[in-house]
Amino acid sequence: MKNVLLLHGFYGSSQSFFLPFLKERYDKDSSVHLIDLPNPKNPSYEEWKKCFLENIKERQFDKIIAHSLGGSFAINLIVEDVISTDKLVTLGSSFGPKSEKCLNNFLLPNLDLDKLKSLKKYIAIASTDDPWTHYEYSILAAKQTNAITVLYSDKGHFETTTLPEDILKLID
Repeated sequence: MKNVLLLHGFYGSSQSFFLPFLKERYDKDSSVHLIDLPNPKNPSYEEWKKCFLENIKERQFDKIIAHSLGGSFAINLIVEDVISTDKLVTLGSSFGPKSEKCLNNFLLPNLDLDKLKSLKKYIAIASTDDPWTHYEYSILAAKQTNAITVLYSDKGHFETTTLPEDILKLID
């Protein structure tokens, strides 16, 4: 059975946007891990990490799908060797500076991009009309980590209860 980790972002929860849809989709043939990370309106990397370690016993995932700040969180956990994965998919996420001060504690000063290069597959999905993240960092991810970057012009911050078929194909 495959292990799938789903992560929400800033102001999010396990019930945010497309996460329940993906949980139901993968529950059929995978062990899906999805929790509510604490204080999503004023998140702290260390607090999220502590909660993750206390609630998710698995450390190796076949696939990680992360929305928004959940992508930055996943990248940090991978870089710190807390977790590993064969495939990382981020939607509306970036490892670059954030506009909200509290979100910048999710940025590691020495981000080891070689660890992200070693992933079998890293897909950064972004939209140029996203009001919360900078899609340019997804392009940078492609250049510096060999990520596959997919840019849309009309998906905003992917705040939808389902995902389009073309995105699901990328995730699958």
